[in-house]
Amino acid sequence: MPLRESPRPAARGSCPAAREARSAARESYPGWARVPLPPRENAAPQRESRDPQRENACPAARECSPAARERPGPQPERHGPRRGNRDPLGGSRGPSRGNGVGVGEDVSMNALAQLAALVAGLIHVMIFGLESVVFRRPSVQRTFGVGRDDLEAVRPWAFNQGFYNLFLAVGALGGLTLLHSGAAAEGRALVLFACGSMLAAAVVLVATNRRMARAAAIQGAAPLVALIAVLV
Repeated sequence: MPLRESPRPAARGSCPAAREARSAARESYPGWARVPLPPRENAAPQRESRDPQRENACPAARECSPAARERPGPQPERHGPRRGNRDPLGGSRGPSRGNGVGVGEDVSMNALAQLAALVAGLIHVMIFGLESVVFRRPSVQRTFGVGRDDLEAVRPWAFNQGFYNLFLAVGALGGLTLLHSGAAAEGRALVLFACGSMLAAAVVLVATNRRMARAAAIQGAAPLVALIAVLV
């Protein structure tokens, strides 16, 4: 039985009326072929084409791609400078680590060391007054073992020696001031230097004149206590 050929559908626009309408449209508007077609209402949005070879070839291209810029990355941790641990007595224990242990040497001073340094500074201020201000008084001359005949020769020496003691006192008291003003390391160093110089002067005094042992003890006892309280 011969197969019956199925009729083909008529080609689109095969109607003579449709062909005439298209011809009329061409004649009335020559640039009809370049007019963009309106978008379809139910058309899916086009996705940006990706080139896998280009992305794999350059890691920087992947990081600089629009998708990578929109994706938030890990934020870097910000570690600001941490202040040192404040000591209620005016000292500081340096910058602290995460575990709370101070980095570097302990720069604090306990209450005993500060009190001894304060007493040492006040004693040397008093010595300055005796040697440079009221040295002409007989009671002061007897304290230093100076006779009336030697007063005029010794007085210039005593006047200058009094200022040496004043400078040592300024060092000790100024170091304590720095210690309570936030500069703990500088204040501690200044106190140690001043007290060490006071103790060394007391040792030299008793070594050259054994009769000045009492004066040397008054001059060097407080600095010695301050040094021991800090260093031991």
